[in-house]
Amino acid sequence: MKNANHYVSFFESKQSLSGWHKDYHMKRGFSQTFRMNYMLEKCTKATEHINNAEQIMQEQLPLYFSQDTVKEWIETNIHPVNDLITKKKAQVDRALTLDTWPKRPLHNKPVS
Repeated sequence: MKNANHYVSFFESKQSLSGWHKDYHMKRGFSQTFRMNYMLEKCTKATEHINNAEQIMQEQLPLYFSQDTVKEWIETNIHPVNDLITKKKAQVDRALTLDTWPKRPLHNKPVS
């Protein structure tokens, strides 16, 4: 879970790279291919970590807690991280299908 939380911090941080992947930029299709490819790599690694964490928790938590508690814990701690990663990956996949990238100034109209 520690590695998965690292990726959540990365995706939500204000670092220069992740700054290019904010919702504002993604809605307007504004970034660069090499940045998108790097983010795709991060999403892939994050997905592997979160899937491994979920598998481990599903195997280990029932040894100590009821199945209802395990289900609640996974839905509270694993699924939101997985949802964030899935959202970011979908944004990157959509952006990589663009033939051209807009230049500044960005218009307020999001790319469909």
